[in-house]
Amino acid sequence: MPELPEVQAHAERLTAAYAGAVLERFEPLSFTALKTFSPAPETVVGQRLGAVTRRGKHLLLGFADVTFVVHLMQGGRLRPDEKAARRPRDGVARWRFAPADPARPPLLLT
Repeated sequence: MPELPEVQAHAERLTAAYAGAVLERFEPLSFTALKTFSPAPETVVGQRLGAVTRRGKHLLLGFADVTFVVHLMQGGRLRPDEKAARRPRDGVARWRFAPADPARPPLLLT
């Protein structure tokens, strides 16, 4: 499990790369990706990512109306997904941003 300094560095790196990006689509790739159904993830589509912060060992992806809470579990990562495979190996969830920009590939939670 990542330690706090690693989680903080991860949040800062993701904020620098993705702040201001507009969410095009959220894709839960595993039934374990969502622990709630309200509000529906689709309600965030079209909103800008404000920042990625942390609370303890959770990463918080803050959009205007909704915050995605992500726990990296045992060795998980929230990383750029350059390949954007249809069913990525070990993928749990994916955030796609618009417009498609090589500098901002989808984010994949593994």
